[in-house]
Amino acid sequence: MSRLRSILITALMLAAAAETPAHAAAVSVNATRVTLIEPSYMPDSVAFWIDKPVGACPASTFLRWYARGPDAVAKTANVNAIYSLLVTALASGKTLNVSVDDSNCSVAVVQINNN
Repeated sequence: MSRLRSILITALMLAAAAETPAHAAAVSVNATRVTLIEPSYMPDSVAFWIDKPVGACPASTFLRWYARGPDAVAKTANVNAIYSLLVTALASGKTLNVSVDDSNCSVAVVQINNN
């Protein structure tokens, strides 16, 4: 359990530290639920659906978290951490707060709520 917690904390820290491109229009949605996870793009990215629209991205549209980090090992760990967060949210029914780049539905920040 502490390993999962460490992974989730690392994912949130990396998400908070990542910069969104200046041209991106970041929009957010709170208290949304994961409805589907598509891991076949790993380790480069992980795609998922949520039950609410966020900006120009309708509900049940693939949102994608792209790997972040200074090297391949860090990028793989980053995507694995986000995948773990998404699986935890889906399995437990916990909600997420999600911010995306409105132009391409790429995820800038994802947070899991304690509810």
